[in-house]
Amino acid sequence: MGHMKEYLAIIQERGFKDLDKYICPKCVENVFVQDWIQNSADTETTCSYCGKKTKCLHMEKFLEFLMDIIRFYFEPAEGNLAYDSEEQEYLGETYDKYDIVYKLSEKLGIDFDSMLAEDMKKAFNDFFLCNKNPYGTSQLEFCENSWKRFAHLVKYKTRYLFYADDSKCKYEKAFMSASEMLDYTTSYLEKLNLFTVLKPNVTFKRARIVENNLEITEEEMASPPYYQAKNNRMTAEGISAFYGTFEDDVAKEEAINKEKDLTGKKLVIADFINLNELKCLDLTKILELTLPDWLDIKRAREREVILFYIYLHKALSSPIKKSDTKNKNIEYVPTQIFAEYAKEILKVDGIIYSSSVYQNGKCIVLFVGHEACLSPKKNDIITFENKQKLKFVSYKVFDL
Repeated sequence: MGHMKEYLAIIQERGFKDLDKYICPKCVENVFVQDWIQNSADTETTCSYCGKKTKCLHMEKFLEFLMDIIRFYFEPAEGNLAYDSEEQEYLGETYDKYDIVYKLSEKLGIDFDSMLAEDMKKAFNDFFLCNKNPYGTSQLEFCENSWKRFAHLVKYKTRYLFYADDSKCKYEKAFMSASEMLDYTTSYLEKLNLFTVLKPNVTFKRARIVENNLEITEEEMASPPYYQAKNNRMTAEGISAFYGTFEDDVAKEEAINKEKDLTGKKLVIADFINLNELKCLDLTKILELTLPDWLDIKRAREREVILFYIYLHKALSSPIKKSDTKNKNIEYVPTQIFAEYAKEILKVDGIIYSSSVYQNGKCIVLFVGHEACLSPKKNDIITFENKQKLKFVSYKVFDL
């Protein structure tokens, strides 16, 4: 009797009954799980599900693997969800073992009525679960909400002294403070390899819509002087920077999209090259990141971070909505602060980001002012800041 109690206690603790069967990697479609089974398999035998003799894993180990996933994402409804005694139901979303097996079947890439799924239903103990932290927010929601709050704060409440927000958020757990938000957005950039180093002699395309009679010179095609620098995606009014692309077609669309009246004007696309190596934050690399599998709980944190970066990339690259045109001058404030943080704290020379008007097109902003685009003979006073960094090479003119 004592041994039976001990056995039942083990079954209850681990969450499933004994199942003396074997599974091989080919019995699931999920690539991550296939690799995990392949690396964990330690027995040469006949698979209980496909009948092939190959390296297999005992189902007890496979069920332990699944239980770790279940415990990571879910917890018992009892004690974690409010309960309505009159209606005799929990106030929130709950899952029994059939709901969980259905979810796992989808993720594993197996049919809910397959032999493997049926064995999972029989093996798992009966349980009543809810999502982890059912009344809270996920890490992804927390980060997205914190960015939205940061954007609202710097646009409508505290434009220049937003670091004072730290004390206001000290006891508030619903959001990160403004400075914490900036620190978080940049904390994984190195780990995810979101930087690109551009060797000298990369060609940058800078397009302008100009009057037909305007003489084209390197001064005209360079970054604007500070007194002509307009409010832009990554820089505020009065701050000179070089906005360009890597392709003529993208440069053309970016320029035309910003111009309301093309009458009596021409399109000029100038080529510049960099004279020195440039370290750039490459936001377009976010779209190339491989998202860790939902079942890979060891990389769950990384998955949440990548999902946030995908959200952030959209926020930083999206065009201003027509409904926001009345506040056009402030809509770019969050991205301008982000860009300035990257420039001053991360010490990058520029930011590569997705074009908002040309599909799969890339744009770049280089923190290179007007004088640093000019040859020494055109630059009256040469300092460390305005020493030539970009060189004007040639230009093309297009009729509109």
